[in-house]
Amino acid sequence: MEQSIAAAPIRAGENETTDKSWKSVLAGFWPALITARAKVIAGRQMFSKPLDADISSTLAIDRIAARLGIENRACEDGANERPASSEEDLSGTEREIFFYFRQLHQAAQRQVAKAYEKLNKLGNAIDLSKTIGSIRDIYPRCEHEIRRLTVEFESRLDFAHQRERQQQKQYDEFRKRNGLDRIAEYPKYTLTVYLVIAAIVSAVTLAIMSIPASGAESGTVLPMSKTFAIALLATLLPFVLAAGPIRFINHKQAPARAAAWLTSAAAVAFIAALALYTAQLITGSTLTAEITIQGVIDSVLSGPAAIGANIAAWKGLGIVAAGGILALLAGYKSNDSYPGYGRVQKAYYRARLERELLAGQLRRRINGIVDSAQRELKILSSRLRKQIPKFSLQADACQEMPLRIRDFEAALEDACNILLDRYRVANENSRSTPVPLSFSQLVCFANESEAITARPKDLQAQVEAMKRGLSDSEREAIEIRQNLRELNQRAIDGLETRFGNASE
Repeated sequence: MEQSIAAAPIRAGENETTDKSWKSVLAGFWPALITARAKVIAGRQMFSKPLDADISSTLAIDRIAARLGIENRACEDGANERPASSEEDLSGTEREIFFYFRQLHQAAQRQVAKAYEKLNKLGNAIDLSKTIGSIRDIYPRCEHEIRRLTVEFESRLDFAHQRERQQQKQYDEFRKRNGLDRIAEYPKYTLTVYLVIAAIVSAVTLAIMSIPASGAESGTVLPMSKTFAIALLATLLPFVLAAGPIRFINHKQAPARAAAWLTSAAAVAFIAALALYTAQLITGSTLTAEITIQGVIDSVLSGPAAIGANIAAWKGLGIVAAGGILALLAGYKSNDSYPGYGRVQKAYYRARLERELLAGQLRRRINGIVDSAQRELKILSSRLRKQIPKFSLQADACQEMPLRIRDFEAALEDACNILLDRYRVANENSRSTPVPLSFSQLVCFANESEAITARPKDLQAQVEAMKRGLSDSEREAIEIRQNLRELNQRAIDGLETRFGNASE
């Protein structure tokens, strides 16, 4: 079993014989492999690299010759007697050279065809008469929309204007009848007043809760529920009284002023009583753990002297009193400071504001119509400014196409015949038989692109007509833009003249 698995020894003589046989076989196939590799590389270079078909560039003959491998292939074909001496037509490498330049010629034809196709596409995209007609229609359409919108708002504005005049008349008569020499005052930011009240409530609550307990007991403080209730009472009730009856201290009638002063005194007394209540409550809570409301009321009736030297109680008294006074001032500033007078003024101001809002809405709608018309005018004008110069440049390029394609065809013929001549000379030097008859043929591309190089008729006249149309459209756009501004100004001035001020 071990002998069958082991490899058999190789003799030295057999090894040398095997090496010699392989070397001879490799030497026989090596030239053929080199030739096949050269052909594969040449074909790959020929079909993988882009064709230089730009008719405005110069043909690089040496680069094309190197790409096609003409010298090497000519020597190889000549050594192998290819093409045959009896061959009359182009074949083999000659045909490949001709096919390469034929591809260049076809690519140049496609380039010319694409240029004309692009020109036609640009020309079809330009509808000069339609664009100019759209530009001319902008102003009448805008004027019609403004007139329709004004008619739509006219009845509403008339009603708002008449209502404002009536309210102003009542307001003026009211001021004259009551001998008013001042106007009502209103808070600019109503929400701010309510935020201030919320801040006062929170501040009073936190301040009372932060008062440290003192005394011989375990240091109990006021419960949270009682503290919050005291803060609400000390803030909300003075605020409501100041925002309502207390404002009548500015009233013309004596009874109203007297009632307002009495209410003010009651509010101050309430704040003082609540402050004493809080102080006695704190004093009671620092002396005993249990205390009743009736006991605190009795202690309040006993006077401030019952507070004694308790610092915590005096702090509570000051906090509640300060919170109540601040709420009283905030309530007084939260509404009309002159009740009975500002009501008529407020009605007049409300009517005036409604008229101003309605007129402002109409003004914005008019401005929007004019702005939209100007944007449309700008789009149409800029479109022509982009399209016509682009068409003009493409037309100039297409006008040069016939001459350029003929020059390129002549260059193709010369280059193709030069490379064919190089191939033929190298092939003739490498062969021992007579040259074939095909070596005397020349290549011609001149008559293959007559249909493509036909220039569009009246191209220059078409370009000139488009340039004139562009100039006319620019002139009309400037005029229409000015007319739109004047139309907008007239509409706004008419709105201000008719509905601008109720006193006019």
